[in-house]
Amino acid sequence: MPHFGATRVLTSALTLTGLALVVYLLTYDGAPVVWLSVLAAMGFGLGASMTAASSVIMLSTPEKHAGMAASVEEVSFELGGALGIAVLGSVMTALYTRAMTVPAGVDATVADSFDEALLASESLGDAAATQLRALARGAFDEAFIGVIALASLFVLGVAFGIWRKAVAPH
Repeated sequence: MPHFGATRVLTSALTLTGLALVVYLLTYDGAPVVWLSVLAAMGFGLGASMTAASSVIMLSTPEKHAGMAASVEEVSFELGGALGIAVLGSVMTALYTRAMTVPAGVDATVADSFDEALLASESLGDAAATQLRALARGAFDEAFIGVIALASLFVLGVAFGIWRKAVAPH
C-alpha cells in the first residue's frame, strides 16, 4: 500500500474480486480446477481489500482515537457481513420461489426452499421424485446465478465508486 497507494490497492482488489465473481458465474458448473482458481483469486482480492480498508481506517485516525476507530471498523465489518447475508439470502429465496415450478400433487411448500423440495421428494415415487429434484435444482441454479450476478455488480460498483471519488476534482 505504501508503494501503490490506498486507492489503487482498494480499487484493484475490489475489481479483481468482482471479475472473479463474474468468471465464477460463468464457470461454476465447470471443472473444479477452474472455479477453485477463481475462488482463490476472489479470496486474494477480498483479503487485499479488507487489509487495505483496515489500514486506511487506522492510519487516518489520530492515535488517541485508535481504540474508537478499531471499534467502529469491527462493528462495520460485522454489520456489513450480517446485512450482506440477510439481503443476498432474501434475494436468493425470492428468486428461488419465483423460479420454482411446483408439480401437481406436491405440497406448495417446496417452493419455499431447496431443502423442502428435497425432503418432499423422499416421499414420492422415483419418477416424481426425480422430476421434483430437477425442478428444484433448476430453480436453485437460477437463484444462485442471480445472487452471484448481483454481488459482482455491487463489488464492481463499489470499486468504481472508490476510483471515481479519488479522481474527481475536489
